[in-house]
Amino acid sequence: MLKFSKWDIDPKFIIYETDLSFAFTNLRPALEGHILICPKRIIQYFDDLTTEEKIDLSNSILHVGNVMKKILNKKYLSVTIQDGPLAGQTVPHVHAHIFVRNNTPDEVFCSTSVSEEERIKNSEYYRSFFQKDQ
Repeated sequence: MLKFSKWDIDPKFIIYETDLSFAFTNLRPALEGHILICPKRIIQYFDDLTTEEKIDLSNSILHVGNVMKKILNKKYLSVTIQDGPLAGQTVPHVHAHIFVRNNTPDEVFCSTSVSEEERIKNSEYYRSFFQKDQ
């Protein structure tokens, strides 16, 4: 089972995976389609990743972002990495937040819990696009 810091990530929430990184739906999405992408190796700081891990993570961010834009019919991609606690990191594992948007007034960042059923449904739907892509 893949881990996000000390937490196991149930495979039903994983939407994309490479040899070095994985992407999964957020437990408390700030916007529709809010995805987290992290290296498989648990490491807190971006600079401590190997060059290969940095390249893979960057490529995964771009790929997942582009696919999510198509899925949700959005035009723009926002990516954030909070690199350590002083940068706002709350989970000590390098990870990127992916948000796809159209920058309209109805797109308000507000983390809300979603039910497990809704998260599973969204994850399955998103994952289906990545399976077609391979």
